[in-house]
This record gives sequence, C-alpha cells and structure tokens, in this order.
Amino acid sequence: MAKMKYKFGKNVLYLSAWLICSLLLLTNVLMVRESVLDIMTAVQAQQIENAPSGEKTEARFRAGELKGLVDRGVIIAGGLATVMLVVYFEYYFRIGFEKDILAQRILRVVGIQTAILLIGFIVINVV
Repeated sequence: MAKMKYKFGKNVLYLSAWLICSLLLLTNVLMVRESVLDIMTAVQAQQIENAPSGEKTEARFRAGELKGLVDRGVIIAGGLATVMLVVYFEYYFRIGFEKDILAQRILRVVGIQTAILLIGFIVINVV
C-alpha cells in the first residue's frame, strides 16, 4: 500500500470547499422552492381572477391545495437531490484532490451554483 502525503493546507481547502458547496446547494434548493412557489402564486392569482364569480372560493381552495402539494414535492425532491449531490461533491473533490486539480473543480462547482442562485434571485424579483 503506497503512503500518501498530503499537506495540511490542501486538506483544509478540500474540506472547506466541500462544506461551502454543500451550504450553497442547500441555499439553491430553497431558492428553487421559493421560485416555484412565486410562479405558482402568480399563475393561480390570474386563474382565480378569471374564474366566474360563483366559483372564486372553490378556485382559491383548489389553488391552496395544489400549492401545498407542489411545495411538499419540491421539498422532498430537493432534499433527495441535495443528499445525492453532497455525496457526489465529496467524491468529485476527493478525486480532484488526488489528481491535483482541486482548484479547478472547486471553481467549476461554485460557479455553477452561483449561476443557479443568481437565476433564482432574478426569477423571485421579476415574478
């Protein structure tokens, strides 16, 4: 078995990058959830407004039920995706650490997550 020697600074970079990316991922899941709920609220408000006057109460009730169902679905799917991606990030960073390309991999993952976060902010502020 070959001995592997790693510097303390690289280990700290590897672990801190993994933690930061995991927190960014959790933030992105919450941002996607908020974006989906905002879009649904806007669409459902339009549907309730266009409903005949006698059916507006029923339309509001259905809209609330649908919003709750979609919210739970997004939370469950986002939670599962978060767990899978956190495990994958650890593997991805560990392989990059061993191949000495960790910095490139960190920048790639942080860049993608930051782009998703910015798109979420735009959707929330526009809708």
